[in-house]
Amino acid sequence: MRTILRKNYTTFPDGITGVGLLLLRIAAGVATILYGGILLMSLDSVKHSQYSYLSCLVLSLALIFGGGLLILGGIMPFAAIGIAVCMVIEVYFRFVRMSPLQVNGFGLTGLLLLLSILIALALLGPGAYSIDARLFGRRRIFIPASKKEDQQQL
Repeated sequence: MRTILRKNYTTFPDGITGVGLLLLRIAAGVATILYGGILLMSLDSVKHSQYSYLSCLVLSLALIFGGGLLILGGIMPFAAIGIAVCMVIEVYFRFVRMSPLQVNGFGLTGLLLLLSILIALALLGPGAYSIDARLFGRRRIFIPASKKEDQQQL
C-alpha cells in the first residue's frame, strides 16, 4: 500500500493549496458522515426485505467510516473511491428501485455533487495537512559523503 500511495501522489501541497484541500476534505467528510447518518436513521423505514435492511446498514456504516477517513486524510485514494462506489450503489437503490418522489434527504443533485468532489479528491490527493502526508510524504534524504571526500578533507 505504501508504494501505491507514493506512486499516486508525488507531492503533498502545503500553504494555501494544502488548506484548500483540507477544507475540501472536511466538507466532503462531514457531508458523507451526515448522509451515512441519514441512512442509518432511515433503517426503520426499510420494509422490503432483510437484504435491503442489511445493505442499507452496511452502506451507512461504510459512509460514516469513510467520511472519518476523509476528514483525517487517511488512505485517501481508497477512502474516496470506496465512498464514491457506496454513493453509486445508494443512487441505484434510491433512484432506480424507488420512485424519485419517495426519496428524502440529499436528493440527486447533492449526491452527484458529493460524487464529483470525491473523484476530485481521489485525483488530487490529501494535501500536506493529512495522515497520508505524515506517513508517506516529504522525506529528508541525507547522502553520506564518500570515503574519498572524508580523506581529502583531513
